[in-house]
Order: sequence, then C-alpha cells, then structure tokens
Amino acid sequence: MTAIGTGTARIEVRTENGCVSQKSFAVIDANAPEEVAYARALSLLEAGENPMDEPVLVDLLRNALIQDNVPETQVSTLLAALLTAPETYRNIYLESFFEYSRNGSANVTTGISFYSLTRNTLFMSRTEAISQYMYTFFHESAHAADYNAAVGEERRYWSQLQVTLDALKADVASYLREQAFAIGLEDNLAIRLITRLLTPFADVSQEKLTASEEDAFQQLIYVCQDALWILPRRNSMMVQDMIGAMTNNAIDTGYGHYSSTSSYWFDEDTGLPTGMQAAEAWAEFFSAQITSDSAAISANEGILPRTCRVFAEVVAPAIETIFRSAILKLASAF
Repeated sequence: MTAIGTGTARIEVRTENGCVSQKSFAVIDANAPEEVAYARALSLLEAGENPMDEPVLVDLLRNALIQDNVPETQVSTLLAALLTAPETYRNIYLESFFEYSRNGSANVTTGISFYSLTRNTLFMSRTEAISQYMYTFFHESAHAADYNAAVGEERRYWSQLQVTLDALKADVASYLREQAFAIGLEDNLAIRLITRLLTPFADVSQEKLTASEEDAFQQLIYVCQDALWILPRRNSMMVQDMIGAMTNNAIDTGYGHYSSTSSYWFDEDTGLPTGMQAAEAWAEFFSAQITSDSAAISANEGILPRTCRVFAEVVAPAIETIFRSAILKLASAF
C-alpha cells in the first residue's frame, strides 16, 4: 500500500468464508510537528488503544529521543519500557513529553542527571551507567511531568500535596517504630526519639536527652542505617531516599540526595519540610511503575504503603487528567 495523503485510513479484509478484520490508523507526515503526533496519540488513548502500537508515532518518538541527545543504545530500551508500561504511567509520559522536551534533553559531561525547572529541560549525564540510564531517565521525566502539571498552582510540583507529606511521615514513623521495637526500646522513649528524627529543627527548648537516651538515639540511627544498607540498591532507592529525607539525613542511607542543611529537605527557619520529599518519592515511584520494576515496586509498597497508595490513587490520576485536558485543547487546533 502507498499513502497518497495525510488523514485517517481504514483497511478491511473479508475472507471467502465470511471472516472480517479491519483496522483504522492515521497517515501522518513523519516530518510533521510534534503537536500532530500528539493529536494522534490522544485519539488512540481516547479509543483505549496503545499509542505504542502505532509505528509512525513510535518513529516520531524515537527521532525525538535521538534529537534530545538520548544515546542511541538507550532509545530502544526506553521505547520497550513504554510499550509494556502500565497505561496510566505511559500516558502521563506520552501526553507530557512535548512540554518538557521542546528545549531538548541536554547531556552534561560530568556530574549527575537532573531536571531543570527554569529551563524545563532534562539533563542526562554522559557518565550515567547504561544499566541505570532508563530508571534515571524516567525519574527525571517524572519531575518534568510533575512540574508541568502544576503550572499555575501555588506549589512547584503537583506531588507536593499535604496528603503526600502526611503519608510519608506516617510510613517513615512506622518504619522507625519497627526498628525501635527490634532493639527493645521502651514505648515512650521510642516515641520521643522518633519525634526528634522527624522534626530535625525542633524548638531548642525541648527537653534534652539524658546520656543513656542519647545512646539509645544513636543506636536507633545505626540499626536503621544497617537495615537500609543491606537492601538491594536498585530495588530500594525510594525507600532509602525517603528514610533519609524525612529525617534530614540524620539516618544516612548513602543516597545521592544527601544534605544535612536546610537547603533541600527542611526549612531551617520554619522547621517544615520543603516538599522535595514528596517530589523525589514521586519520581522514584513513577520510575518503578513505568519500567514495571516488580522488585522496586514491592520494596516501595512494603515499607512506604501509604505513600504508594496516595501516588496511585490521587497524584497519578490527577496528573493524567490534567494532561488529557491540556492535550485535548492542543489537538483541537489541528
């Protein structure tokens, strides 16, 4: 078959014994603007079909990834992940791709991969390990989708809802309580120590710990660190980061988001969390979901169950709905 123009084509095949098969698909210009590909992606999503089944759309996405400086060795890996990703997380990625790829995903020669709010661009390190690239790429993509969904909102990221921070605090408190029980700390003392860990900039007038209580405090920190360090790194990045995040890294998990100051996790003046706890947790949650990493998903849900439920039941559906509305308006122009 040879295409003679752009539009929608329907092919129907009938056999002599009466069997019928038909398929509708779009014929689009492979060199057309990304907006046209989005219009097609939206029509497939609305029809309940997998956009990754559309060869032309996959080719456009492949070309966009290459133009955005994604190593060619990783393009097929990323596309394969999208092909098998759960619908909600795949849709969030596809429907938001144009927003944060229009500036091009830049490569940095050294340092770590990151997402820039000011430039609305992904920066992927050239030194990123091949085995880690896919997870990091979708982690940073999650930040981009999170930010673009929250444009116009008071918060920087959509994930930074109070319900998310409450869930994180409850999950980490439960984890700390389990570790305190494991080393035999008395209930009242355990509560005091856990409260201190979860409020790193508490009022200086609070009751000071005795020497024996201080020893118990350090013991709790050490046992938590030991328990986290033996967890497989790739499978527990969200867990490790959040135990450190909610305690301002008093519990050092060895994760890259390390800061013992107020610059990232907590505001030293107010003592309140900055919200980056929720943003980083969402990025790791999204990365595990879209890559269908069962080991990571199991670790996340096992230790941070409340947080995972908020992301699955509140944040992810909200972000997808926001993008559907935005892309619908975009598609209507074509």
